[in-house]
Amino acid sequence: MKKEKPENATVRKALEGYAGDVRWDEAIAPYTSLKVGGTVDALVFPRSVSALVSLVKKISKHEIPCFVLGRGSNLLVRDG
Repeated sequence: MKKEKPENATVRKALEGYAGDVRWDEAIAPYTSLKVGGTVDALVFPRSVSALVSLVKKISKHEIPCFVLGRGSNLLVRDG
């Protein structure tokens, strides 16, 4: 069994009970126009503005870095 990175545990705890769509250890390549990139700890799709506000509060409280992807155009995401 693959051992979970400590930062993954922090992200999972922070997003516990979050109502939006959360995809764990998701490959980012399908979401970029160039179709390259490794995996992310969590890929989150808020369902509403209030869900987005809730997400920002949760990740801020736990000091989790984030990146807003948008449409993924002309974006290079490094592996790892």
